[in-house]
Amino acid sequence: MKQKIFLAQTMVTFIILCTTVILSNAQTVFEKYQVGADYFGRLNDPNGNAAKGVLIGNSTSAPVAALEINTMLINGGSTPYTAGNVFTTKCATTENSSWYMYKGTSSLKFHIKSPASSDDIFLGTVAAGDLNFETTFVARMTIIGNNNIPNWGNNVGYVGIGNNEPLSMLHIGTDLCYNGLMCTGNTDVPRAGWRPWMTTGTFYCEETDHMYTGLKRTNYDRQDAVVAWGDNIGTTSSLSDNLIFIFTEYCEDDDLDETASGTNGLEAM
Repeated sequence: MKQKIFLAQTMVTFIILCTTVILSNAQTVFEKYQVGADYFGRLNDPNGNAAKGVLIGNSTSAPVAALEINTMLINGGSTPYTAGNVFTTKCATTENSSWYMYKGTSSLKFHIKSPASSDDIFLGTVAAGDLNFETTFVARMTIIGNNNIPNWGNNVGYVGIGNNEPLSMLHIGTDLCYNGLMCTGNTDVPRAGWRPWMTTGTFYCEETDHMYTGLKRTNYDRQDAVVAWGDNIGTTSSLSDNLIFIFTEYCEDDDLDETASGTNGLEAM
């Protein structure tokens, strides 16, 4: 019996020694540290070699970011999550739930938050920067955060779809219809057919032609409803652009004429 007890004590001592050696030779360890009265966790390297990244998961490759969560080879099993649920945050309903993105030591650039006791979501920039939405790394929609038409107005908060320099609150299309087409002798009318009063409305732009629908402020308490369309600078090769009202109805496959069910619809005028 004494020999068995001695053998067990020897095995425990051996395991402790091995564990101590492993931990002492570890490149990076997780430790608890204190700031004021609060405790936090961090990765600490006793040998002075800073960890370049942290990988959560069972991949053997180096992490592709400062923090990588890799669930490719993880099976949730009996745990209450599946491998597709990669990242989740929870907080009390009485707290503000927020995610923040900083650049540098204290420059806050972007945030997502849900206010306390609210189902609302706020997404946006904090500094005076544009909020861009991309597909295939190409900007498709931009919400202006820093005025980029200072000579003719203030487009902060304007939305550009297909462009990043909206001239009206909603600007759909490219900037080809006004880019570089300056009106000489009148600095208040900078570009092609756009006018400074075309703010509260939608500006449409395609190639060298455009259209505006919205309000025109005439004076105090008078906002006229406007439908305006324009053409590029007149030349002998320019084609006229008309204002057309078209009615369309259910399209028949065998009806290809110019009636309402045809491809082009029925022109009212």
